[in-house]
Amino acid sequence: MIRQHPDRVRQLEWHEVGVTLPEVMAELTRIHLELGRQDVGDEDEHPHPRNCCMNLVAVVAGAEQAGHVQQAATDLAPHHPMRLLTLELEEAHNVGRIDAWIQSEAHELPGGMPIQFEMVRLHVTGTAAAEPVTIVEPLLVPDVPTYMWWIGSPPVTDDWFIQMLEVIDCLVVDSATFERPFITTLELAGLAAALGSRVGMNDLHWQRLGTVRELVAQFFSPADRRGFLNGINAVGIDYVGEGRGNRVAAALLVGWMASTLKWKLRRAAGGDGGTVAAYYEAHRGHPVEVDFRSVPAEGVVEGEIAALRLEAAASTRTARLAIERNPKQPTRAHMRTAIGESEPLEHWMPLDVPNEAELLVELVPMGRRDPIYIRSLDAAAELLRALR
Repeated sequence: MIRQHPDRVRQLEWHEVGVTLPEVMAELTRIHLELGRQDVGDEDEHPHPRNCCMNLVAVVAGAEQAGHVQQAATDLAPHHPMRLLTLELEEAHNVGRIDAWIQSEAHELPGGMPIQFEMVRLHVTGTAAAEPVTIVEPLLVPDVPTYMWWIGSPPVTDDWFIQMLEVIDCLVVDSATFERPFITTLELAGLAAALGSRVGMNDLHWQRLGTVRELVAQFFSPADRRGFLNGINAVGIDYVGEGRGNRVAAALLVGWMASTLKWKLRRAAGGDGGTVAAYYEAHRGHPVEVDFRSVPAEGVVEGEIAALRLEAAASTRTARLAIERNPKQPTRAHMRTAIGESEPLEHWMPLDVPNEAELLVELVPMGRRDPIYIRSLDAAAELLRALR
């Protein structure tokens, strides 16, 4: 079935139950050839090519998650043409079975209508679900990067998950969706250290913190403020929710500062009500005190950052920065800065809330490894381990 959409997108779809992997691969090839030959007049002319720059693999739990991933991938495809492979795995002792859905789209471009987006969704039951790498690898477009977007908590200790890492270039997670964020973050840091540069890793929630990180970096960007970087003496972060797992985003922010400025963690302790006190040693033994506290914030999801405060000194001058989210409008933040004895400057800043497609668009140009995230994750894990 070919459909012509108002925005000049042609689409082919196929669905069958109880198929084999060779049948899925054959149907994918047939659809590619049929869709690619649309508008090709002469049989000797070459069909429009597949315009693919990445594979995106997603393991989901049910049709709802599958639809969620497909929508994000559909939004991403105009920027990064791709093949999306969605797997729903259901281990069982009965006979193995594969139900398959294929959807392929060609978008009108000045040079024709090359294929921009291919979606392969498989519901796999039986023994094959225990070894998904044998299904995934043959379906990947060769010679382009492969990203695995894990929905929820990645099972980093499972053998089949480790096998999947052998065929991908980058693992993408979202620590905001972890069922046990404290433990899973520690496991993820251990996995990153074990993988080294062989497989990249990134976190969508780390990307969401980008606006706050940018505001902090901009505060120190003027040349006359650079000296304050080695004179930071206090950092305070308010986070939403009391559970220790809700400290992950705050720990990532501190991990970013600590790893960038070469702070060394000396000790840390957690107290009642979600409070945390940590002590670092900075440049030339300069002490830095870090405090977390749990606060209620209506309209802000648990684990999110509600406020960040920073104090620094250099020579005879002091500097203060405060970023506080508006509890009634969480997408806006009140920013207050003060240098020395001058009057504080106050203004409201928008806090971008990018959707998942926008976050993925930001990740892809980074390549498979973001060294800033990896070292921030390692420093965050060191702080979290000290609080156990």
